[in-house]
Amino acid sequence: MRRHLLLAAASAAALLLVVSAAAAPGDLDRSFAGKGWVRTLELRGASVPYGGAEDVALQPDGKILAVGEDSGRSSSAIGAFRYTPGGGLDRSFGRGGFAATNLGSFSHAHAVAVQRDGRIVLAGEAPCSYTACFALVRLLPNGTLDSRFGTGGVVRTGPRWCGCHFRAVEVLPDGRIVAAGRMYNRWGQTFAVARYLSDGRPDGTFSGDGIASVDVGGSYEGGEALAVQRDGKVLVAGGGGAGGQLFTVLRFRRDGRLDRTFSRDGRVTVSFGRDRWDTAHAIALRRDGRILLAGESRAGQVGPAKIGLARLTKRGALDRSFGRRGRVLTTAAPAGGYAKALLIQPDGRLLAAGLADASRDGTESDWVLARFQARGALDRSFGRGGIVVTSFGTGDDWAGALARQADGKIVVGGEIYRDQAVARYLAR
Repeated sequence: MRRHLLLAAASAAALLLVVSAAAAPGDLDRSFAGKGWVRTLELRGASVPYGGAEDVALQPDGKILAVGEDSGRSSSAIGAFRYTPGGGLDRSFGRGGFAATNLGSFSHAHAVAVQRDGRIVLAGEAPCSYTACFALVRLLPNGTLDSRFGTGGVVRTGPRWCGCHFRAVEVLPDGRIVAAGRMYNRWGQTFAVARYLSDGRPDGTFSGDGIASVDVGGSYEGGEALAVQRDGKVLVAGGGGAGGQLFTVLRFRRDGRLDRTFSRDGRVTVSFGRDRWDTAHAIALRRDGRILLAGESRAGQVGPAKIGLARLTKRGALDRSFGRRGRVLTTAAPAGGYAKALLIQPDGRLLAAGLADASRDGTESDWVLARFQARGALDRSFGRGGIVVTSFGTGDDWAGALARQADGKIVVGGEIYRDQAVARYLAR
């Protein structure tokens, strides 16, 4: 009897080891769409191509919203896909899982946020009289336009000859909407941030007309990501800086002016070394108010990239307890790679997602996820030494958005073979 019990215990232990080995942190969650990932080509057919998911948002019921450009066609729309928790298209949303608003040529959504009442805000750009302007679209939970927002559910703003687009959006607890991105003037590009009332009207208490813009210098600048502090101050991150391309962060007060308590002038730039080309693509706030940035750092403008991370104090100084004097550079793959999205787990660990170059000429790339300990060291319990590279074998692929489910699983949005894709990974 004792021998049988020992054998049973040994078998159970062996089975546990097999299960554990088959479900390690960083693995694709095979319960999602049957293989861990899905793309719209398989759900809608090749006749309706749609570009990668630049942003994702989770609803309280576990459904997944994803937005991005629609493959560069001249006739385009601001739209969103909604997926079920199991990885299929939610046929109750819009038309068979896709809600689209045609605002004219080259209108795109780059960001999405869900309000407390379930309404959905999309942010991007749409054509105006002369050029592209900032655009917001609000949808009801079923994917139809919200007629109580703007003009028939749509808001377009921006000065004449704006050339504007939003790259990030958040909904505040009081229902107001904050969006950030890039706008053009006669001298080039500038950072831009706007705040709207809950009905879509520009918030006149923010910078006078609802839109604030700042020129930080540099040949290519603008906001890529935003975060709103508990006190209502707005952080906008991107690239720019006089004399080179640097991680750049601006902090705005509630009235839309630069916050002079943040690095004395409201702006912070971070360099990863001489002659490097650095751009922040993502930002996240810790509970203690410290600021995390993620993006790319290249050896020159076209050199191989590395994942760049930086952490700032609440006042805008580099946090020297993180990485090496506030910075971390990580090689995603031998040919290079960088981060496009960032997420802070409840335990303080950091998860970055982006692309790993599979060829030196940059024509082929794979999805990459990298997890770091709170102080910036790679988390060796995740993937291989802290890094997971997922190759779909289809060319120029990338991961561009992250969201964490209540059970800890990680939803990743991106592009596979020039088509929108969503995957789910195990994280514990």
